[in-house]
Amino acid sequence: MVRLKHISRAAFPPVHSSFSAYDCERIFRRTRLTLIALVAFMLFVNTGVALSQTDSRAELDTVKMRSLLKILSQNQNLDFSRLDSIRLVIPFPAGDASARQTAAHYFQLTKDLNPQTLHGKKIHARPLSTDSLDQIDWPKYHGVLFLKSDSAFVKLMKDICVAYRLLSLSFQPKLLENGVSAAVDIPAESNEPQFWFNLAGIRLEGAEFKADVLRLASYIRDGDRTLKVD
Repeated sequence: MVRLKHISRAAFPPVHSSFSAYDCERIFRRTRLTLIALVAFMLFVNTGVALSQTDSRAELDTVKMRSLLKILSQNQNLDFSRLDSIRLVIPFPAGDASARQTAAHYFQLTKDLNPQTLHGKKIHARPLSTDSLDQIDWPKYHGVLFLKSDSAFVKLMKDICVAYRLLSLSFQPKLLENGVSAAVDIPAESNEPQFWFNLAGIRLEGAEFKADVLRLASYIRDGDRTLKVD
């Protein structure tokens, strides 16, 4: 932070000229006002940049969340036309304050999405600590958003997804290597969503997608291989 130090008259050397005390006073005041204006401008610019970066990140997160929910809605085993809402669990490890905050952030995004995102269907999301997994009616949900890459956490939640036929989703494509079924990423160089699908994970969770949905994929994981789709 830029600090404006107190400027005293003592900071100015004696003036041995025709300047009067009044002239010196005017110079002092003008210098101080100029410095104040400069600092105010710098703070304004820095704040504007910070707000712009924050807004940009929020917009990207919104696009990723919207894209992920659209993938979830395309699961043919959901019978989407008969649903009144899409229901998503956003779990986080118990005691992990950072993960809790991240889950709350994405939960808020689901509340802020346009109702037409899923053709008017409501979006019901629930942040959930791993110490409360027994307090939810899992069969009423359709997908689970994986925000953490910790192997024990991923295995725990993946087992639940398989048991209850919930589609595992993430914003981290590398989690497909741990069995997560679908991911959305937006590379910095393109600003366009990339879709990733794990065919084995999709089968294990009892999901099914039409070929035209899978054709959206930028990458498909098949067994131990991740293939780039041209």
